[in-house]
Amino acid sequence: MRVFLAGSLFEERPDPTGARHEPQYDRSEEALTRALEDNPEFIRAAAEIGAACAHRGHTLMVGSEAKFTLDYHAVAAGYVPVVQSTPDRDFHLEVWRPNDSHRPFKDLRGRHKNLKMEYHVRRPGFPVGSRQNPAAAVVNTELWTFAHQSAIANADVLVAVRGTTGTERAVHIAEQLGVPSLPLRYFGGGAARAYAAMEDSLLKLPNGHVLSAAWSDGSASDLVGLIETVGVHSYFISYSHTQLEWCDLVHLALYTRGRTVLRDRSELRVGRPVQTKLLDAIGKAETFVLLWSAAAAESDWCRAEVQHALRLHRLGLPPRRLVVLRRDTTPPPDTLDQLLWLDAPDRRATDYAVNEVVDTERDR
Repeated sequence: MRVFLAGSLFEERPDPTGARHEPQYDRSEEALTRALEDNPEFIRAAAEIGAACAHRGHTLMVGSEAKFTLDYHAVAAGYVPVVQSTPDRDFHLEVWRPNDSHRPFKDLRGRHKNLKMEYHVRRPGFPVGSRQNPAAAVVNTELWTFAHQSAIANADVLVAVRGTTGTERAVHIAEQLGVPSLPLRYFGGGAARAYAAMEDSLLKLPNGHVLSAAWSDGSASDLVGLIETVGVHSYFISYSHTQLEWCDLVHLALYTRGRTVLRDRSELRVGRPVQTKLLDAIGKAETFVLLWSAAAAESDWCRAEVQHALRLHRLGLPPRRLVVLRRDTTPPPDTLDQLLWLDAPDRRATDYAVNEVVDTERDR
């Protein structure tokens, strides 16, 4: 899963005039030191969430390395220590930020061979340097809102802890985009206000009580379990259109396991180049599934899709996992011989193979 984190330590300053405008925060060193000293439970929770996501093989999506943010503690104190202690597994970190912000976590890039980092910059059209203008508070916030909206649109689930108006806004953006959001009430702030607005629906989730309960040992594990319940792992299926029935069977098996399936539904491929939107779909899937057969081996279209998936994968981008279901004994190309191969010669074997693919989603 791709998990976007939103939250911070700071509280909003009350406006004595009662005017409604974007909140201002005291970000002085003294205020930061005081906030860190006063909120050890928040810091512990952030680190435990980051570590639990790493242990379960999930991608973290963050935006800032400022020490008052949920992002910083989840990455530095939670995610990275697991990366360091598990060198035989691959981990993924995505950073989404406005166009004029500093590049966070740049010191991590290249330090750990098993940590793949991906940077996304969102340029909403506001003037570069506007965030340095104290009079442009609304513009400042909109820059981050734009970056957050882009990240949320690409996430499988949003987790919000404390924070202020921006965190509350992120939850509502996720609602509008149809991305599951899990705001924690216990730490207060914007996440708690968002929880209050969504309480009826959140309480209906299996183990949804973790979102309002006091933080304790095991809470991070419970939260990640909830992430896996509401988040949807996505698949892209590459296949020869001469075997449409087999693809439909795989699609149905994945659908019944609650997975999102992306595929090309056009049956007329002759003479058409691979469409850009189809390649974009490959880059949004967590798992790329190639239905291999003699027909697939002869398909230029399948070859192009596989090459694109491999190129993204080697760059540390989605798809994070590539698997092959084999219909016959056609030899695989050299580029695919290191992938997970499962035999699926008939309907029953296909069902078993899909079940194994789903059950091993975190074994990457």
